[in-house]
Amino acid sequence: MIRPSTILLGPELYWTLLFAVVKWISMRNYPSSPQGNANLEKLWYLLPLIAVPLTFAYLRFSTDDRWWMLLRIDIAAMVGIIACELVSTEAIDYHDSRNSGTYAGFMLAVGLTIFLLIGGNVIAMAVWWWRSRN
Repeated sequence: MIRPSTILLGPELYWTLLFAVVKWISMRNYPSSPQGNANLEKLWYLLPLIAVPLTFAYLRFSTDDRWWMLLRIDIAAMVGIIACELVSTEAIDYHDSRNSGTYAGFMLAVGLTIFLLIGGNVIAMAVWWWRSRN
């Protein structure tokens, strides 16, 4: 049985809070400035490299079925990274034709997230397999 506390305090809450922080950072870039744009561009790779691996910490403290939690982590991370990166990308404005290329950074972040999720899933399954042997 799934406990309500695990639903309320799971990876979905983590990504919701992270989305609120990214939204706040993005709103501070109005009117857009070169430094604000550069800071938002850093989110393209910092969010996947820091936030996605931290999401896997829920596997350590979860009381749910580990496969169910792994699925929740994957879905929450994908939805969360897409939402966060869209908000940050839409807040970037160069006031010229460079705006047309900003979604390449978004695609880079999503691709990096997919790569990190696959790697995290493989590591988690390897650890589970190794522990089941003993």
